[in-house]
Amino acid sequence: MRQFGARRSHAWFLDKAQQLKEAARRNPFQSQISYGQLVSLRMYIQMLFQYQEHLSKLLREINALSKSFEEYRLVQSVPGIGDKIAATIHL
Repeated sequence: MRQFGARRSHAWFLDKAQQLKEAARRNPFQSQISYGQLVSLRMYIQMLFQYQEHLSKLLREINALSKSFEEYRLVQSVPGIGDKIAATIHL
C-alpha cells in the first residue's frame, strides 16, 4: 500500500477493494476466463503498477528540483498554491 502514497488511509484501500469486489460480482461476463486472458490481465495490472511507480518517482524529482529555486518558494507562499501548482507555474 505504501507504493500508492502515504496520503491514503487503510480504510480507503479497504473501501476501494470492496468496490472492486462489488464491480466483479456485477460483471456480465461470468464465464470462465481463459489462461491467455489471465496472463494479459496480470500483465496490464503489472504495467499499471510500474507506471504509477514511475510517475511517483518523477513527481519526487520535480519537487526536489523545484525546491532548489527561490521563485518556487515565492510562488508557493501565495495562499492556495501547493507543491504541484507551484512547480507547474515555475517550470
